[in-house]
Amino acid sequence: MRINLLPLAPLPLLLSACLLGGGGGGDASPAATSNTATSNTSTPDTSQTVSVRFAMKAGSQTVTCQSTLTQLGTSNSNATVADARFYISKVNLIDSQGKATELKLDQNQWQYLNTALLDFEDGTGGTQGCGYGTPSMNKVVTGKVPAGTYTGIQFEMGVPVSALDSSGKTVSLNHSSYDVAPAPLNLAGMSWSWQAGRRFSRIELVPQGGITRPAVGNPGDANYKAASTLTFWMLHMGSTGCSGNPVNGESVSCTNANRATIKLPAFNPATQQVVLDLAKLFSETDLSKDLGGSSGCMAGTTDPECAAIFKQFDLNLTESAPGHGDAGKSKGDGSNQNLFRVEAL
Repeated sequence: MRINLLPLAPLPLLLSACLLGGGGGGDASPAATSNTATSNTSTPDTSQTVSVRFAMKAGSQTVTCQSTLTQLGTSNSNATVADARFYISKVNLIDSQGKATELKLDQNQWQYLNTALLDFEDGTGGTQGCGYGTPSMNKVVTGKVPAGTYTGIQFEMGVPVSALDSSGKTVSLNHSSYDVAPAPLNLAGMSWSWQAGRRFSRIELVPQGGITRPAVGNPGDANYKAASTLTFWMLHMGSTGCSGNPVNGESVSCTNANRATIKLPAFNPATQQVVLDLAKLFSETDLSKDLGGSSGCMAGTTDPECAAIFKQFDLNLTESAPGHGDAGKSKGDGSNQNLFRVEAL
């Protein structure tokens, strides 16, 4: 599957005259007064616009705020959707030789520098639907790459620590106050309370019949917690083990970055879309139970529900071995993740 991107035709060169002498408001530059002929040439624009379309499904079912997803997880649970959003960044197209070329993202309300937000919820459904989201949706990432033949795609699921702006200045992205950040980093619903970070993904389900949480300890114990029933199974992925307060101007460092690398070696944006598959994401998770920690998985290293989730991302939940320092990092190049797939438009 290939996409052959052809160069765009160069635009005609437009020339502007320089007014010499009186009324010019200042001295003419040496170049303007020189009698030496200069070459009026421009470099042809050989870039090509690319649109990468995304979808969220559960197997063959399209995910919407109005649909009931069926037979999810090891308990074959039915569930409605309460939220469905995630950030991606560092999007690259891959050529037949395996070389990755950055997709320079268009700058708009969904894309800032090298980061984009995909949003599959529409703000409907009330307190047990998508009522905490926004009406606007976004299912496409757009940008430019040099003309060429590309056969695959690679990106990270998450918000980078920083990126360079058009002037070459380093701009903080993940750890910054959302209320003053540019779109799409300015959403309270995607903010992460720890060190003013971001939720890389916010995927929330409401399983039918509720989520059973067993009792903890024995009755009469000081820390005893009775059995309970929860409503929301929440996947909130973000960096953890962070220190430093960006609000006070401090730099932030995190032991667990939790940015998953996603690589799809065979992808043609002209004829295919990238699908996040909730059936795959929850394939080893019992959505009818929660054994502790947060309701669902919020990237906690000791949360019983997170091991199965991190496995689908092909992320290390904790260090693969003492001293390896690879907690929260992808295990490989992203080819072995079990979350995204490619299908025809």
